[in-house]
Amino acid sequence: MAMARDGVEISRGGLSRRTVVASLLRAAAFAPAFGISEDPASGAANATIAAWLRHAGALHTVGDEYSVSQGREIGRDARIELRVRPNGAIWVGGETQTVVRGTIAW
Repeated sequence: MAMARDGVEISRGGLSRRTVVASLLRAAAFAPAFGISEDPASGAANATIAAWLRHAGALHTVGDEYSVSQGREIGRDARIELRVRPNGAIWVGGETQTVVRGTIAW
């Protein structure tokens, strides 16, 4: 499965890392207008793709629980886990890696 539209691309891919849920997709999200050549891990983009798969009746191609690999090609391999519930609720999660640390003073 592959699609590209408005800077988001997903494709089925076989990675050597452990798959936590049934299917593994690869995603890329681009936002050059905002100075971001590629987002290494976008929960918002992946939740939108999950909603589209459900709406289009294509969720059965990956299952209602699946993994997405994103950012691997730019050296920031992220594994995003998605679950689509029968009521349409979408859960997005995964492990995180701190790349910037700081504080904000109000």
